[in-house]
Amino acid sequence: MKGVDRSYFQQKFNEPVEKYYADEIESLIKRELLMVEDDFLRLTQKGKYLGNEVFQKFLFN
Repeated sequence: MKGVDRSYFQQKFNEPVEKYYADEIESLIKRELLMVEDDFLRLTQKGKYLGNEVFQKFLFN
């Protein structure tokens, strides 16, 4: 599972993913559900089990 390519996101939207999701990313990293590895945002093993909860954080209200 590759995850979200931060470089591709930057290229496609002309903004870093953190501009839109900094709080969500930080919170999920602190909860050990998400990690940054090789310029990808990836689910941790724990995050894979709680994937729906992780994905919910990225949905706009």
